[in-house]
Amino acid sequence: MNILIEGMSRQLGGMEAFIMSVYRGLDRENYHMDFIAYDDEIVFEEELKAGGSKVYHVTPRSKSVLQSRKELDIIFKQTQYDVFWTNKTSKVFGRNFVKSGAVDKILLTQAPGYAKINTILER
Repeated sequence: MNILIEGMSRQLGGMEAFIMSVYRGLDRENYHMDFIAYDDEIVFEEELKAGGSKVYHVTPRSKSVLQSRKELDIIFKQTQYDVFWTNKTSKVFGRNFVKSGAVDKILLTQAPGYAKINTILER
């Protein structure tokens, strides 16, 4: 299963620690994770690359929504992902990837304390 993860940053926080905990315990025979980065580098980037993951550096939506979307479209055309796991994307933005067929499922996560922690969008 190919999983694309969005939401890691250059600063170590709770989400980065959680994602790395999952990544380090991953059965690499059955699962592969790649990452989208909106910063020039993200925490653990070298470890991720050494483990066989790709880290795609994408223009932040705060700089250009259109350019960011174009770059994400290219990523989804290059590799078929089964799951897009995001900590930052809005449901509307994520739903576009499901509707376009770029990905089968999107897992949206939010910081602890929100009323709704996980949402899964499926085709």
